Amino acid sequence: MSGAKPYIVRCDSAPVTAKIKADAGARFLHLAITDLPGQLHNLTLDIEQFDQLVHLVGDRVRDMLEIAAFVYGADRLISRGAPNQVEYENWSRSIVFYIAVRDLDFWSQSAANKALCQVLLYLSGDKEYRFYFSKKPASYQNRLFTIPPGGSTQAKDSLPATPELALFSGGLDSLAGIIDLLETTVSKVVLTSHRANTHTTKVQNLVHQQLVSAYPGRILYLPLECRLSGVRAVEETQRTRFFLYTAVAFAIAQTYGLAHINIFENGITSINLPKRQDLMNGRASRTTHPQALGFLNAFYTLVAGQKFTVRHPFLSKTKTEVVKLIDYYHRADFIAATITCTKTFKKFAFRSHAKQCGYCSQCVDRRFAMLAAGLEKYDTVYDFDFVRDSFPVDNLEAAIHVNDYLRIAAQLAEHSFESFQDEYLSELVDLVPADCNSTQEVEHLTNLYDLFQRHSSKVRKGINLLFAQHTDPLKPLLPNSIYSFLNERSFLRPEVEKLAEIVAQQMLIGIPLAFQRQRPDHENVLNDIVEALLNHNRTQYLRECPTTPFSFSKVIPDHEINGGSRPLYIESKLLSRNTPPSKVTDQLITDLGKYCNGYTLFLLYDPERRIPKDSELKASVEKRWPCLVCIVR
Repeated sequence: MSGAKPYIVRCDSAPVTAKIKADAGARFLHLAITDLPGQLHNLTLDIEQFDQLVHLVGDRVRDMLEIAAFVYGADRLISRGAPNQVEYENWSRSIVFYIAVRDLDFWSQSAANKALCQVLLYLSGDKEYRFYFSKKPASYQNRLFTIPPGGSTQAKDSLPATPELALFSGGLDSLAGIIDLLETTVSKVVLTSHRANTHTTKVQNLVHQQLVSAYPGRILYLPLECRLSGVRAVEETQRTRFFLYTAVAFAIAQTYGLAHINIFENGITSINLPKRQDLMNGRASRTTHPQALGFLNAFYTLVAGQKFTVRHPFLSKTKTEVVKLIDYYHRADFIAATITCTKTFKKFAFRSHAKQCGYCSQCVDRRFAMLAAGLEKYDTVYDFDFVRDSFPVDNLEAAIHVNDYLRIAAQLAEHSFESFQDEYLSELVDLVPADCNSTQEVEHLTNLYDLFQRHSSKVRKGINLLFAQHTDPLKPLLPNSIYSFLNERSFLRPEVEKLAEIVAQQMLIGIPLAFQRQRPDHENVLNDIVEALLNHNRTQYLRECPTTPFSFSKVIPDHEINGGSRPLYIESKLLSRNTPPSKVTDQLITDLGKYCNGYTLFLLYDPERRIPKDSELKASVEKRWPCLVCIVR
């Protein structure tokens, strides 16, 4: 995508020149919330019961809701590419919007434009957002802001006074936060949610009904419907959805005169320390990261014209602590109705009655939290159940997320306060307020360290309960499962080292078989066989080392398996009868300096047995650099 033209998005009837449209070609999109001549609406925007509040919403806030909807619609229609395109240039997008607004003076200000772009760039991980605003015609009609015949024009003083307002997802953290608000205040609680699909809507309605039954007269629910209409989404990451979500909450808060809204997500998920190189930049969700909330606070303060805050009460809590809060208020029976899964748009293959996939990162996190909290019996049915199932060989996502989860927890347990700071310095810098003095900075870092240590401790507790409740010491462990992961401690070893050993074992078998009748007369012939064996055994490598994204390249070095945090370089060498052993060692040591950012596997095909002492050669090379020497005969 590097150097590619930006996508051009025309919103409703905003003016765009014929040249701009022609230059954009296939990268031109037209999004419409209203029906236009020659363009039926392809984006639905509606807030249930909003007719009670529409007369209290000013032009600037109306513009903001439409901007958020257009950005979300474009996000769904512009693909980021395949999951194995891990480079920032390949995955990020440049998007230019042409939008007509009511309050042109405000949106034309550089401060407003900059704040808007800053929020979106951080949330999405994209490369560029640009906005060109024009004046919206006075005749423009949007059903969201038009009071229908007989609709309510309720006076502001007849609405609930000083309520609390919270984002409502239908998930565990959201449920815990809303229950906590209801239990610790006497206020009415206004909820808003984004109905992304029929399944999500069903879940949210079920949880809402349970809350209403338990807390009668305390809840007002104003769900948002924003979806593509008549056109199919091509991108499922939906990083800008949180901006849309909070924009609606902000608009509702403005009608009540509130200066804050509440979001609920545990601190481990919000901070989201990087697990792998392929989850850097936009691929790692950072919707509720404290820095994202800082950008949102700055933007909404500008729109409101006074200080506005997106509160994050659960930032200091682990997922287990959030789950236990639900049980503390004796509402554990609500848990089964909630959905944490990010794959609800997919059909489940193993258990058709399942409510959640069981293999996405959120499901894995939920399972461990429920185990550690001792509340597993209240949980839902999962399509893939890592407590009872072997990892599916045709879907590696479960193994990847479980491996990541266990590895991070194990690494955190080993960190001292000082090593924790060293390891995650770049991430921690973004979490400490810029105006802190040295004492406050140490306090913030200490609290963060304590949060992640508690998380690691909860994971350990979940593992112990997992073995205690679901394994029999007199029976074999379930093969290719979380139990074998834990029993073999494979998650503690770097993936690249495991991969090098697996590849070496395959080559020890495959290369002699390939040349049992005729030995290669050139190193290129050896490399052709190595490449063939790499591709032939790809499935096994993926199964054994699931967190390494695979793409093979036959360049210098001879072969490379890249995409992980450390690539595996493979150097193949054919030793002829004229090759002196000392030269072999010198060549390997020279080659090591080329690959300082990865791990190297040296495949030495030595059919003439020119290497007299294998162990001495291996030791002399492997002690100098991260590598594995494999001598094949």
